Parts: sequence; structure tokens; C-alpha cells
Amino acid sequence: MHFKKSLTQKIRLKGYPLLAVRKLQGYECRQCREAILNIRTCRHVDRLVGEHKARIDSERIVAARLTEVAAMKKQLGVSRQRVHQLMISGKIPYVFIGHTRVPVRSAA
Repeated sequence: MHFKKSLTQKIRLKGYPLLAVRKLQGYECRQCREAILNIRTCRHVDRLVGEHKARIDSERIVAARLTEVAAMKKQLGVSRQRVHQLMISGKIPYVFIGHTRVPVRSAA
């Protein structure tokens, strides 16, 4: 294993186009080429996957499925800032309207 700062990962998400993420950091096996990413890089990949899905979903999701951050805050019982953190980390689905993240109402 050796440390590399220029790993590339191609991510296939069901129902979404291929996402290629470059300039990742982690340890790569010289024989099998598998990589172990560091925690900072894993969080970066999660954020990019969430943004990728949000940009695609922005064209697919109808306005009736959107909700306000305040409503999501009340539903989850967390702060407004925590709702934004959960959206950025990909734990709450969201879409972009312009440059603004807007949470998507859950199906339940």
C-alpha cells in the first residue's frame, strides 16, 4: 500500500449518470489497485454524490414534493444549521433551485 493524492473514483448510482470524482487521497494497493480513502476524502465524496443527485433531481422532482428548511427543522427536531449540514452530507435529499438547496419532503 502506498499513499496517493491523485486517485480517481467512478461512481455508478442507479437512475443517475456516471460520476467521476478526481483528486482523492488515500492508500492504494500496488497489486490490485484497490484504494482505502481517508475520512476527509470519504466525506468529500458523499458531498459530491449528494450534489450530483440534487442537480439531476432538480429537473425531475415536482414542486409539490419540496418543503421548507423550517418545516424540515420542525419535523426532525433539530436546528436549521443541522438541516443544512444533513443536506450537504447527503443524509437528507435535496434539489437546487438556482444556487439554493431546498429539501425534498419524505415519502412517508
